[in-house]
Amino acid sequence: MTVESYVKEKYGDDAAKNLKRIRTGGDNNQKGATFEIFYAVSKTCSIAAHESALNDFIISAQEEAFVDDLCIRQISTSKKINYQAKNSSGAAANWNDALEKRFEWQREIDIEHHKFKSSHQVLLVSCAEKASNNSIRIPLSHIDYCSSEYFPYADNSVSTIRASSELRADLEKLCDSTDLSTIDSAFRLVLSAWMSKDTPRSIEDIIGTAKHDAKPDIFADFIEERPKIPGWLLEKCGAFQGMDVRVESGRFVVSYSGLDVSIGKSFPSPDKEVLDNLLTEGTFIAYLMSTIQSELSGT
Repeated sequence: MTVESYVKEKYGDDAAKNLKRIRTGGDNNQKGATFEIFYAVSKTCSIAAHESALNDFIISAQEEAFVDDLCIRQISTSKKINYQAKNSSGAAANWNDALEKRFEWQREIDIEHHKFKSSHQVLLVSCAEKASNNSIRIPLSHIDYCSSEYFPYADNSVSTIRASSELRADLEKLCDSTDLSTIDSAFRLVLSAWMSKDTPRSIEDIIGTAKHDAKPDIFADFIEERPKIPGWLLEKCGAFQGMDVRVESGRFVVSYSGLDVSIGKSFPSPDKEVLDNLLTEGTFIAYLMSTIQSELSGT
């Protein structure tokens, strides 16, 4: 059952139409929403600076949801945090009954439909006073799964870093440097990595991509570079319609028709003659799987 079907069945036609309007508006505004994008980069840097298992965290934007501006999942704890961003110090950023209902519905959808153990909703605003006032307005019955947070808005990276002491501290840790030029470069690299795809990504993938793209490398040694997908693998997967390859937890995952095949960085590069003879999706997937089995068995 899709999210839209679930919402229509549980909350009615009007709620389903509202969900569709939210999704459409989010799709139209995603690229230009500097406040949301900069906050996504800030959260990526925060998790990378304070957590060790970066593949445990998945971040995404503009999902089909009532709270849809940003979503962070932690796999090991089955926890989902959703953010609704309001770049305003006016009434648009107020906690209100309509927002409260959306937050209630989103929590139910996450737990009942998506099967998360916990779900938290955050009203993100660009005014500290507004965040404080919103926190007071949230009913006690909602305080366990709803909150309002402040993040400063600026139209450029340097001003954002200067305005947020937490972001600056996280970037300094990621770069092992206090130089503003260095940490601003790191912010821009993470921003580029975040914007390069609009699908859910692991924090490991985003930070690893930023490190891979840094020339010279300005990131600290504890940040691991995202391994580059070999050319032969990219080319072969691209030759088959519906086949995709991605980096996940330091490995290359080939996906086709619901099947995932995970291969390590040490997977041997095939001879061109071998690749040329793999003419169908099935023979290519079978080749990958048989090579993996041969490596595991030592044959």
